[in-house]
Amino acid sequence: MKEIEQLLKIIAQHDLRDEYIAPEPNRGKEIGEVIAKEVGAFFEDLCIEDRTGKTEKDIKYSFSARPSDFVRDALKSIDKAIKELKKMKAEKIDLVFHNDISRGNEWGDVASIAIRYTKKS
Repeated sequence: MKEIEQLLKIIAQHDLRDEYIAPEPNRGKEIGEVIAKEVGAFFEDLCIEDRTGKTEKDIKYSFSARPSDFVRDALKSIDKAIKELKKMKAEKIDLVFHNDISRGNEWGDVASIAIRYTKKS
């Protein structure tokens, strides 16, 4: 989790839109690769698996995009996601990580991760 915490701190310092955290597009891949390593899974694009019904129910968490709360809240959510992925025996994961301003949150004060995954057979 130390590696994830360090990455979140970098994001909190550098990926700002106005007064809130808005992760740059590449951050999902960076966070996803570290989460996959923590889980013992592979980080891959799962678009085809998702369209063909081979992924499990998505894991989604939202948390504060305020710089003062972001690292703590994101870390809690990511820790929960890692525990869930381990419990579900995830083999491959794919992740998106963004600020919800583009999804109807007018203030930009919420960020989210969504993870789709396949199970080990």
